[in-house]
Amino acid sequence: MGSKMLKIALKKARKDPSYLSRLKSYIQPGATPVGSVDTVCHNWTRSSRSNGSAHSYPQYSAGPGGVDARRLIWALAGKRIPNSHRLQMKCENNKCVRLEHIYTVHVAKFNAKVSKKNRKLSWGQVQAIRKLYAAGNITLRELGENYGVPFQQIHKIVAHETYKEE
Repeated sequence: MGSKMLKIALKKARKDPSYLSRLKSYIQPGATPVGSVDTVCHNWTRSSRSNGSAHSYPQYSAGPGGVDARRLIWALAGKRIPNSHRLQMKCENNKCVRLEHIYTVHVAKFNAKVSKKNRKLSWGQVQAIRKLYAAGNITLRELGENYGVPFQQIHKIVAHETYKEE
């Protein structure tokens, strides 16, 4: 998200208490810890933006434009994102905005992790994906989020372009 919008959001949050209280009202503690963390996630309950993959990210809009909610929370805590770094979640929960779950990672390390994560699915998972999609009421994106793979990979699976029966 653009640094200009982040600067505007920070300025508003520091001047207007209602801006900050509205931000806090959009965060709801989860019931159980997710992934490799011991503390519960704080889930974003408002709008999200997509990055073109199976994932969407919390977005805070108060007025024209929007800002990545995690970047705003990170900045409000007085933290900076070093050059060539990005924010990453310890819990791998796309809705989480809990400060203790956020950390910075070098872009090269992040890209290596992502390419490794575009993993193979088991034959049982592939069959379950096809069955769920055929039954309806679930999108490619939702399946991608559930199985931790890009929705494009899910599309190829349900179209039988990959994981073909032998």
